[in-house]
Amino acid sequence: MDAFRASFGVAFGCCYGMALGCCCSITAAAWRTRRMKKYPPTPEELRDWMNRKGLSNKEVAKALRLSDGRVVRFWTSKKDPRPIPYPSWYTLRHKFGK
Repeated sequence: MDAFRASFGVAFGCCYGMALGCCCSITAAAWRTRRMKKYPPTPEELRDWMNRKGLSNKEVAKALRLSDGRVVRFWTSKKDPRPIPYPSWYTLRHKFGK
């Protein structure tokens, strides 16, 4: 491996080799399928995630800078739930972990 490729790999990780058939290469269709399994979570999955993290509706609302937990109740309701918006789900997963 020449010096350029070696330094490129150090700077950008292993994925630089996707064009070269790297071990971490993945097709676009497989990436979309893998990514879509995480979003949107079902109300049950969201409630389970909140329970594992020990979070209440009010705490989730505060982390998202919402006025109260009412919106979170809509996302976790058993009857006629609303899907959680992707930016909110992204923020929660990055603030509290997976």
